[in-house]
Amino acid sequence: MSKSDVHWFQQLLNHESEGSESIEEIVTRDTNTFLENRETLEHESYPEEALTAIAKIIVTRSYYRPIYWKKLGLETVTLQMLKDGSLETLVKSKLNDGSFKNTILGSFQALKEQLEKSNTLKEWADERNEYAEQGSIDPYLTNLKGIGFKGRDNLLRDLGYFNRAPIDRHEVRFMVRVGLLHRYAPRKVDITMTTEKGYQGIHETLSNFAREELKRFKISNIDLSEAPGIVDLAIWLFCCVKETENCLGICSSNPKCDICPIKNHCLFYKENIHIKK
Repeated sequence: MSKSDVHWFQQLLNHESEGSESIEEIVTRDTNTFLENRETLEHESYPEEALTAIAKIIVTRSYYRPIYWKKLGLETVTLQMLKDGSLETLVKSKLNDGSFKNTILGSFQALKEQLEKSNTLKEWADERNEYAEQGSIDPYLTNLKGIGFKGRDNLLRDLGYFNRAPIDRHEVRFMVRVGLLHRYAPRKVDITMTTEKGYQGIHETLSNFAREELKRFKISNIDLSEAPGIVDLAIWLFCCVKETENCLGICSSNPKCDICPIKNHCLFYKENIHIKK
């Protein structure tokens, strides 16, 4: 098979970071972690690994503010820490930003109350997933301040619900540039994603792309055509700039078209070349 026969998504997966680690290797490692989280949900009532993943997403705002997690110095979050107030005490002593600190405290309180109503963390997660799949308002989200549609899907994806993809501006920009919105979006999709319907429209676009074009792709033995959450992670790493140390920033707001492995499949790049000529 010649290089021209390789699907552009495989070329994206093959792209290496400065540390000579490919996007596929990074995604595989993260996917295995998510699978481990899902495995613990199946066998433990309130597994520490899954609770820690949820707490990290709450504190960092879906990894957008990683510095706050570092300030807390947390390695593990347990149900007991939520119940006895030790997590609340830690947040109060380590975070100085009053408004943000209160938001975090309110979110942890909401999480504790939700878990008290569930028999297991898996039951709680299954309910969040059901609301997400139905596209209906989740009463939990109204109490989890600062976590919107993306945050909910971050929680689910990181717990091994790969049917959900935490889409943000990076993925939307990417889907516009490579033409996925032109080919796979439902009618009248709202790319601002300010409403549940708009967000679900973009989510449907990514899911349609995965289902139609990625049937032969697998990561950690998971069929990507049925796992938009993993597809999303690969695209996000390709585009993001500062959220994690693995961000490549290739297709960011200031794209690095000169080193982009899929530029010949990009409408944005082709248009710029046309204008230059």
